[in-house]
Amino acid sequence: MEHAFGKVAAILAAAVLFFFLPSVIAVQRQEAVIQLYVWEETVRMVDTVRNMGSLSDRQYEQYLSNITAVLDGAEITMVHTADAIHCEQEGLETVQKVVSEEQIIEVLEQSGRYVFQKGDFFRVAVRKKFPGLAERVLHAFSFSEQWDPAVYVYYGGSVRYED
Repeated sequence: MEHAFGKVAAILAAAVLFFFLPSVIAVQRQEAVIQLYVWEETVRMVDTVRNMGSLSDRQYEQYLSNITAVLDGAEITMVHTADAIHCEQEGLETVQKVVSEEQIIEVLEQSGRYVFQKGDFFRVAVRKKFPGLAERVLHAFSFSEQWDPAVYVYYGGSVRYED
């Protein structure tokens, strides 16, 4: 039984290298594919809004269904900003109007369509509420108990719609 501890340690190290590491890499690749899919769906929805100048309740529900199908616990934030010019006694003043996601959803529920103006800015951010399998495994081995729900996908742009 010479060097029994060394042999056991070598077997455990081999098990980690040959089984655990490839599975962690596969899970990380799966997370990357999910992130790419979420990004593509976000780009598709935002670009449609930018080109058409409006967001319908059907478009929004389809987007939500596509995202939540692959990303459990997604937190989606939409923001619409518009510049307005006001005449003051001193001259012209530009004021930025910000419309929150709650206001956008309220209009969608009431009329079924939210309309943007040319030059408005629309952006969507998607956050993960819960860590994925790869993050949980890596945090378990790094002995970190805190997970930061960073922005998963962020996309936006200026509305180009013209009547």
